[in-house]
Amino acid sequence: MGCRKNPHTTHINPVDLPLDTTLSELGDSFFVPSQVRCMDSSKELLYYTDYAGGLVVLDKDYQVKKQLGARGQGPGEFLGAAHFCLVGKDSVYILNEGKHSIDVYVGDENKQTISFPKGARFTFNTRFFVDKGKIYHSVITKEFPVVAFNNDTSVFMCSYTPFDDSSMGRHATKHVLKGDNSFFLIGCVYPTLEQYSMDGELLKQFDLSVIPAILQMMQAYRDTPKDPGSYFTVIQDACYYDSNLYLLIGLLKDGNYSYNTVAVINISDPEWKYTECFHLSGKVYDTFCVNDGKIYIHDPSRSCLDVFRLNNSI
Repeated sequence: MGCRKNPHTTHINPVDLPLDTTLSELGDSFFVPSQVRCMDSSKELLYYTDYAGGLVVLDKDYQVKKQLGARGQGPGEFLGAAHFCLVGKDSVYILNEGKHSIDVYVGDENKQTISFPKGARFTFNTRFFVDKGKIYHSVITKEFPVVAFNNDTSVFMCSYTPFDDSSMGRHATKHVLKGDNSFFLIGCVYPTLEQYSMDGELLKQFDLSVIPAILQMMQAYRDTPKDPGSYFTVIQDACYYDSNLYLLIGLLKDGNYSYNTVAVINISDPEWKYTECFHLSGKVYDTFCVNDGKIYIHDPSRSCLDVFRLNNSI
């Protein structure tokens, strides 16, 4: 895989965001775990998965409102609560990693378990979404990077870019994010950004190397000796909020990794633009979400959630 300088790279000075709150203890004897695979928010609620437990829901005062599921083999229990997707007012789809299935909760009740379809190797540590009862998730196959499925049907869709190498397995993994009447594929290792219709028709492509941090990471990847058994992630996590795509970007410098840079792509106009870049005070974050003028983000090394205030320009 090569890397060439993008003449259209946009240089934006990163803004140091002010730390608003750090959350480590949530009420009496309830602590933020080190393994949080996914975060999201809805109205005044904040959600995250405790990988060793289930889904935790916090209220506006950052107190535990409820927890869905627990570790175990039974119905509605988890062997690795990973990524999840909020649907409507009170439904949530939670990926049960050890069981290779997705559990559907409505309110406080486990209503359904949806098994992964046969014939596809699912990616992990990647976002997925749900639309009209179908789950859209990243997979590794020879021809298609996404499957849309439920318990009755499965349809493989979308296409690989020239930079994807499906034979390399994890290098073709992608976050799948729902937008407004469309969805986005964001490459985790090679940073490609594509927009698709819900039927899998390619609508738009965007060159993420306009972001200097991403271009720097790709240069580091090219110059690093390749170990077939390992890889490093460029786009650690991503979220869509209010016509903006937020990307948590990794950097490699002097042999050390950091994941504390958030870049913003605005898609409100036909010509998408890289508009903002934020620097966060922690060194390594793994998952985050954006809502109501704040970034909520998990620090695994400190077992905490950091809350940062965004600029008023967004």
